Amino acid sequence: MSRSVTSPLIQTKTTSGPVDARVEQAVLEITRQFRGDLSLHDLAAAVSLSPHHFHRLFLAEMGETPMAYLRRVRVSHADHLLAALPDASLLSIALDSGFSSPACFSRAYRQIYGQSPSAIRAGLKHSGPATDPQGPQRPQLCHLPTRHLRVVRQVLDDALISKTLVEMAGNQATSGPSILGIFVDAPFHVPPPQCRYFLARDIDAERASDHDVLTLPGGYYARMTFTGATEHLGPAVFAFHDEVLVPSAYALASTLFFERLRPQQSGVWDYPTCKRELFLKVRRKGEPVI
Repeated sequence: MSRSVTSPLIQTKTTSGPVDARVEQAVLEITRQFRGDLSLHDLAAAVSLSPHHFHRLFLAEMGETPMAYLRRVRVSHADHLLAALPDASLLSIALDSGFSSPACFSRAYRQIYGQSPSAIRAGLKHSGPATDPQGPQRPQLCHLPTRHLRVVRQVLDDALISKTLVEMAGNQATSGPSILGIFVDAPFHVPPPQCRYFLARDIDAERASDHDVLTLPGGYYARMTFTGATEHLGPAVFAFHDEVLVPSAYALASTLFFERLRPQQSGVWDYPTCKRELFLKVRRKGEPVI
């Protein structure tokens, strides 16, 4: 599952300070709808701007056009699937990533990574499961319903996340709903500034159609626990995959996963030391992929 491919470093913000709220809204809309037939007019309408004004604002804030960003999100998603779902066909990956055909997918992929998807897949090296004289661990599974959560985008930085957790918890530092962190770009190889990470109170949104709502799909999830800095999360997920999932009857079903965060007993919300439960969507091996 480990990756040797380096994701291209495309500037995601060209100005200091927070991103314009309308651009943030457009980024969330792309996160939610990137598989669909999104157009510049669709995105502009979602943030109540004219296509011309929206195009200029997005380019100034993000350093690339809205459609270039959409294409990069699709290619990044497909790149995750190539690594995490090695038995998925290129056709399935192309369609699940919003491309109309494998040819369109391959062309866009080559433009960003310089190689074809099939060449990248052929070069991927998957580490084998660790040997254990007592046998492999069995994954802890739970079945979760589909959730619609009102989210806030967050830069994947320990200090910034800690600050936002304190603000979100408010006066309920030691009680009330937990807070969820949702990784849309699983931190396998995407640089932290590019990772689409969202925070949400563990409360269902009243209306699933709200613009700031992100959907967590229902189904079976494997559960693991983790405490530590962001830089150590990727290796921990790799180890869990190789040592627990690979020897089991289950495989990853998605590259989207989420974590449930709770404060320390003292009520301090410090992200690297918060006890975190991670949930990775799985499927039985042999079941259809994607």
